[in-house]
Amino acid sequence: MPGLSDEDWEEIGAYVDGELDGARRRAVQRRLSHDPAYAAALAEVHRAKAALSLLRPEVGMPDRAWAGRLPRFRSRMRLAAAARTAPRRAAPGARSRPGAGER
Repeated sequence: MPGLSDEDWEEIGAYVDGELDGARRRAVQRRLSHDPAYAAALAEVHRAKAALSLLRPEVGMPDRAWAGRLPRFRSRMRLAAAARTAPRRAAPGARSRPGAGER
C-alpha cells in the first residue's frame, strides 16, 4: 500500500499479535482513526491471519518451522499490496484510446 513503510507493516503485525505495550497500542489506535491506508493495511493483515488459521500444519511439523515462514509471508503480503495499488501500464504494442481532443 502506498505510503506504508516496512516499520508500519511490522507495527501492524505486532498490534494484531498483541505484542505492543499500552502506549504503542494507543498510538496505533489513534493512527487507525485518521489514516485510511493504515486502517486498510490492518484489515488486510486480519484477513491474511484468518486465512492462515485455516491451514493445518503437517503432522509432526515443529512449531519453529512455521515461525520461520512468517517473515517471508509478511514480505509477500507487502509485495501483493504494492502490486494491487501500482498504476497499471499498457502492454507493449497496445494502442491507447484517443483522449478528449484527439479524433
